[in-house]
Amino acid sequence: IFRSVNPAFEKQTGLRAQEILGRRVTEVIPDIQETTFIQRYARVAETGQSIVFEEASEPLGRHYYIGAYKLGEGRFATVFQDITDRVRAEESLRESEKRFRALFRQSPVSIIVHDKDTGEIVDANEAAYTSYGFSSLGELQSSDFWLDPPYSHQEALAWIREAAAAGTQVLIWKSRKVTGETFWEQVHLTSVTLNGVERVLATSIDITDRARAEEALAQERILLRTVL
Repeated sequence: IFRSVNPAFEKQTGLRAQEILGRRVTEVIPDIQETTFIQRYARVAETGQSIVFEEASEPLGRHYYIGAYKLGEGRFATVFQDITDRVRAEESLRESEKRFRALFRQSPVSIIVHDKDTGEIVDANEAAYTSYGFSSLGELQSSDFWLDPPYSHQEALAWIREAAAAGTQVLIWKSRKVTGETFWEQVHLTSVTLNGVERVLATSIDITDRARAEEALAQERILLRTVL
């Protein structure tokens, strides 16, 4: 039963003190389990040790961080902190990451997740395996498919760090498949946060046919100028 409340609690509940005092916690905050409260307060009374826990009130759509502190025989001070915004933000983040994971796996575009500091491959989708001729993430991580400068690991790492520091980078990159065949990619490097960790996402598409066509066109122009 409430004996005293402060203005902050009145603001959280939308009730005035005279509407709260003399009422039970479960009457003021709907759907909080009375048995849970009794058990937790009984533990505080027995041990004298304070406890903190989270509790949800579904009808109100609110979440609370609650601390119970023994003041004397049969009396407790309870601190209520409304953490609804934090809980909703966490739920939204989980949903976003779930949607990302589904898109990541199903995307026909090659996607590789890099450590922003070392450039290490943390994850990749099926399209990435296929692009380089591998069958698993482990093969992709353990294989050396880098070329000589300016398409070496060091140049790639510099681009990854630039994306992490300055934002999205777009580049044309020459890569090598497991068979030794080289091809051209258009790569987008973007800084993202996955599971609370900052990573760099590399999405790429094979533009070899376009590159070859542009090269052929350039050769034709050179020939034409020579003839003229």
